[in-house]
Amino acid sequence: MFRLILPILLILAAGVTSFFLIGPIFNDPSELDPVTERVTSGGIFSLQQEIEAVDEALENARRLREQMGTLETRYRSISPASLATVDKMVPADPKMILLYPELIKMAEQSGLFLENISVSLPRETTGRDQVVAKGLQDINISFSTVGSYPQLLS
Repeated sequence: MFRLILPILLILAAGVTSFFLIGPIFNDPSELDPVTERVTSGGIFSLQQEIEAVDEALENARRLREQMGTLETRYRSISPASLATVDKMVPADPKMILLYPELIKMAEQSGLFLENISVSLPRETTGRDQVVAKGLQDINISFSTVGSYPQLLS
């Protein structure tokens, strides 16, 4: 009888030991030692999840690189004359797009219509002339208006 109980107890002890010692290796989240920057404890499942997240990020980066390559090829296929036309038509600063409706609104309040709106950035300045508050920018605006004198007075 003793011969049968001892192996069963040893098998149970091995099972309990493996449950408490090996189980955390599979289930605990991984932790890095701040000094050596090595994994001190980590669950295999959490490490697999991290590997999957990194693989997904790498796949996204590969797709973005491919998309950037196709867009770059499409950009190079545009003729220089077309690019020059687009550069003339599109404002240099995206915030300039918000300026046009404001100018038109001010003109309409006076009963005028705007024509030939031209906005340009001034040339680079140096020294004392360059003192401008942070976030502000000097711009040159020229435009012509159309309307009657009585509309302007009213």
